[in-house]
Amino acid sequence: MIAAGTVILTIRRDVVREGSLTAGDTTSFRISTTAFSDQDRTEAFRETWGRTMLHLEMEPLTKGEQIDADMAMRMFPTVRIADGHVSRMRCRHLARLADNDDLIFTLVRSGAVTWNRGDREVSASTGEAVLTASGETATYVGHTPAQLLNFRFNRQKLSARLSHTEDALVRAVPKDNQALRLLKNYIGVLNDEQTLAMPSLRLAVDDHLHDLIALVLGATRDARELAKGRGVRFARFRAVKADIAANITHRDLSVDAVAARHGISPRYIRALFMDAGTTFTDFVLHQRLARVHRLLMEPHAHPRAISAIAYDSGFGDLSYFNHAFRRRYGATPSDIRAAARQDYRG
Repeated sequence: MIAAGTVILTIRRDVVREGSLTAGDTTSFRISTTAFSDQDRTEAFRETWGRTMLHLEMEPLTKGEQIDADMAMRMFPTVRIADGHVSRMRCRHLARLADNDDLIFTLVRSGAVTWNRGDREVSASTGEAVLTASGETATYVGHTPAQLLNFRFNRQKLSARLSHTEDALVRAVPKDNQALRLLKNYIGVLNDEQTLAMPSLRLAVDDHLHDLIALVLGATRDARELAKGRGVRFARFRAVKADIAANITHRDLSVDAVAARHGISPRYIRALFMDAGTTFTDFVLHQRLARVHRLLMEPHAHPRAISAIAYDSGFGDLSYFNHAFRRRYGATPSDIRAAARQDYRG
């Protein structure tokens, strides 16, 4: 998903230097064909973005079609990420034009695409992923409009974590790959602008991405062990919290049920919350209280009984709910609703 507020840059030759954008300290930007006039959109985009920036020969899949692309770009210490949509097109990456041998991991969010490097061809569709190398002659064909998420890694750094880099190239990763599912759950952190504003967390995200993609492709034993305590642990914690948020209204929500859905032990989940300085029970309670508080603050929820809102938020004991709410917010649910009504009217 393209984050709101990103800047559309019109890519011109005068802002291109040695294959990189001279955008000061910018760590995120957006590339879009809408930055070019309708009349020369395809050719201008092919020249400035395709040939100059990526050293690609790009063309519409069908003659006469316009190239349409809109990609949000993010820069991390050693990873570059492009996330967005592209129209049906053919891209030829010529090794003689490449200025690096980066590894590119592409997750196909939606669509049907193919890569061919001569000796090997692979097709991927919605939910699948493929690893390619920018230093090799290869052709990408988008048979349909596609939503793509590309991760570009320094080959040396990622290969150090992989058992067999060459074997992993131009092979489809199935959508039910367990590590790929973890990666998909983790991706939400890429839209957390507040988190990514902190240099230390940007470094952590960089490491987590290396961990998770190495596991997807086949990590060395040392890399697997390192990932268990770093990238995998963080990704699982995000997935567990997302599961809780999705099921917060269910009164039978339990650590055992969440653990079963994720194929991990309740003890492991408890340890994740302990490391974060809380417990599973407290996290669920705070999420439910926050939901009630939010609904009490919304004008359209005022006609509903507070007890109904509490029950619908997963609480089964009104006495416990009222006590927990007052302890959390320093006021009763009725007080919060009355204050919200006053603010709305005034």
